[in-house]
Amino acid sequence: MFLTNPKFFDEERQSPIMDRNNDYITPDNIETLVNRTSSWKDILSQSNVSGFKVQDIGPTPSDRIIKHDAERTFLNPERRKTLARILSCFENNFHDYHQGLALTCGFLLLTMKEQEVADIISLLAANPKYIPFYWRSEAVAGARDAYVWEFLLQKHYPEIAAHLKQRRVVPETFCQKWFIALTINVLPFKSLFLFFEHFLNQGYIYLFKFGISLVSTYKEEILSGVDYQIFQVLRLDKELCKTKENFSDDHICDFVERAAHIQLISFDIHTVRATMEKQILARITEAENRRKQQAHENNEGSGSSTEDSEEGTCCDICENNVPDYWCKNCKKMICEMCHTKNVSPHTKKHKVDSDWEKYEDPNFDND
Repeated sequence: MFLTNPKFFDEERQSPIMDRNNDYITPDNIETLVNRTSSWKDILSQSNVSGFKVQDIGPTPSDRIIKHDAERTFLNPERRKTLARILSCFENNFHDYHQGLALTCGFLLLTMKEQEVADIISLLAANPKYIPFYWRSEAVAGARDAYVWEFLLQKHYPEIAAHLKQRRVVPETFCQKWFIALTINVLPFKSLFLFFEHFLNQGYIYLFKFGISLVSTYKEEILSGVDYQIFQVLRLDKELCKTKENFSDDHICDFVERAAHIQLISFDIHTVRATMEKQILARITEAENRRKQQAHENNEGSGSSTEDSEEGTCCDICENNVPDYWCKNCKKMICEMCHTKNVSPHTKKHKVDSDWEKYEDPNFDND
């Protein structure tokens, strides 16, 4: 529990994990919040899942990425080591890793001990009530549920769903911040604590309800906005929260609370998930075949190997996250984090296109 130490609190006040704190956690109320989150561990008594033991296990296959994620979460070297130790143990036990896990663990570490954090994330990653298979390098489960959410949006608010489709704002480009990263660095802390309490009580179904509540609350802004403005709303951009009264911390808390009481239409989650996963895997296979064909055509007659060993497309700045934009100035793929943080040579003033996938096509004219 790093922030219970005043020295640690002062050091981490400007850390990336505290980006949406908005002075909610203070030295005066940290003990109250520690007591509040202590009740979150009670959910473990309702499950047969046993948390893995946190210990030093040495390098894992994702060791470089884990260390990088720890550095981007905390400022203090010792806290980075603690986070990296948890993430390494997770990979050792679950045999995979995704960056969204670093954000979740980092947030929990603000008010919990490292073994308590391990117990919580073990439950979230293993119990079908929560988000098993979300924290995988190939985040198919998270993408699948993004389209399950779109299915529900079509039933509840077809006008909004049609508008997002028309503007080519596809759900997996923003839902991952709600689902895989559990709204950390999206929600201000005042509402983030509330979000976690409802999520832990209701499970994955609350994630769908949260998204429905968000878009229904900001329906007018979404229907009247152009692409980048829609993304600002769906990701609760900090500038909106600073300048628009209806994006204040209290307003956001209100729709986070209302989400818990939404009655979704009756649907068979297993059938809808199976349908969406089949469609996603078909698209992945099609894209892979196109990539291999393009590689074959590019290398034909050159004597180069056409064996395809490429990984999925990553941000050209951090070389880790999935891209969110194509920067027309840098001529690079950019993730939301690098875009927001103005990571050199990119700045937020550059022109970006959220439809980044088309720039992978060598025949596309991007001038």
